[in-house]
Amino acid sequence: MGKHTGSPSPLLTPQSLTPGLATVYSTQLWDARPSKYSQNVIKKVCIFIFILTVCEEIASYAVNQSLKNFFQKLGWSNKGSNSMKLTYDSLSQFACIPAGYVSDEFLGKFKTLLTAASVNSLGFVLIVIAALPAVIDTQSISKSIFCIGLFLGVALNQVCLRALTVSFGGDQFSTSSPPKERATFFSVSFWASKIGISFSYAVFPSVAIHGFGLIPADYGFVAVYLMGLLMMAVFIALLFATRKRYVNVPPTKSALGRVISVIVQRAKERNLRAQMIVLGTVMYLAAFLLNFPAAFLGDNGEIGHNISYACGVLTVVATILWVYFARDSSFLEGATDAQGVQLDRELIEGVKQVVRILPFNAFNMIWWVCQNQRGNNQTIIQQTDVRLGSSPDASQIPGPT
Repeated sequence: MGKHTGSPSPLLTPQSLTPGLATVYSTQLWDARPSKYSQNVIKKVCIFIFILTVCEEIASYAVNQSLKNFFQKLGWSNKGSNSMKLTYDSLSQFACIPAGYVSDEFLGKFKTLLTAASVNSLGFVLIVIAALPAVIDTQSISKSIFCIGLFLGVALNQVCLRALTVSFGGDQFSTSSPPKERATFFSVSFWASKIGISFSYAVFPSVAIHGFGLIPADYGFVAVYLMGLLMMAVFIALLFATRKRYVNVPPTKSALGRVISVIVQRAKERNLRAQMIVLGTVMYLAAFLLNFPAAFLGDNGEIGHNISYACGVLTVVATILWVYFARDSSFLEGATDAQGVQLDRELIEGVKQVVRILPFNAFNMIWWVCQNQRGNNQTIIQQTDVRLGSSPDASQIPGPT
């Protein structure tokens, strides 16, 4: 009897859509790394990326942990300081998208990290100046300096540093590296991040509000922001000093840029579904941008409140457009470039896969709106009796101050 091989699968996987597992990838970039660094990538290369991660997290939460308190110190109300804090969070998270695009399309991860850390450091310099008691006495000047440093320096770079540091670490492993080695990197990177966050929340809230030792309360925020600046200086110095250890994957054509160009080109060809998806995207961006005047005008009567309502309407309408018109991606069939040349089939299939998940991402927008309200926990804790006894001087449960 012949050897039984089992019944064939009734449905064969289309090989044009799913690459074979035997595909050979070039490892030239990793092979060019000096052998003294390539023997144990975790110990000789990634150990420095773990340190960068800790520095980045400490710097990030040096600002984040008591940001609401400092906004109140600058004159914003309880409601207004919440709005400003949440606006900072949303800008930080959104900045990852353009940072990833610039990294993939133009600079590469190493140069993007170095640039972002440098601009972030300038932002820290400004918020340190704004926190000085002599500057705070002139509230309008302190507000201006602080908001420029915070929103144009720290917010635009802080979270993208976190994302790019992790992905830069992933680049250090070639496609032929053992999967276990790469998994170990991401696991250790996760715990390095938690170490930085834990240190920040354990130390900075109390120092910022009450001072510590020789640091008077008036200089509490100055000391905390100086620590963030110091961490950024260490980040830049260490990244530059260890540059020869790293594999720098060169920038290529950005996947995000390709998706946008294909859909926009289809919209220019008067395809209704593409036009509605583009309109929904524009509405999401408009709602995001309107959040800034809504936050800054939050204490000026009902103006900021009304702008927030407009943001809500734009978000709901954009969500409906994405859910309804992105359900069917067949409108991308036969898509062409700006010169009218039909695009590669593989590219079209990739863009279609992105379009298919837009309805899910639309609901994800609403989820993030709700999830980001966790930033209000500081306000809730500050208005909650967390004493462990009935005495006015009883010990309190530790929490964000």
